[in-house]
Amino acid sequence: MGYKKAIYATLVAGASAVTTFYLTNKERRTELKNKTKEMYQKVCSVTNKEKPTPKQLRIGHPDPYDIEDQKMVDEGALYSVQRYNRQQ
Repeated sequence: MGYKKAIYATLVAGASAVTTFYLTNKERRTELKNKTKEMYQKVCSVTNKEKPTPKQLRIGHPDPYDIEDQKMVDEGALYSVQRYNRQQ
């Protein structure tokens, strides 16, 4: 079991050394920053695609037994009629 810990410690130390050596150069550091930002933006654009909400999915397909939704539609229809009547 002890040799696994030694292997992991060696790998971590090696990765740290390589990273430190790579990032000592300012050009490489800037390049790595830019690539990291690009990757982050790509990942965010893929994961943040606009997903339709349950209400958006119901638009055009109302549930006849959803009384609250029916009231909202009814009130919305009345609003435009009342506004038209007031303007006349």
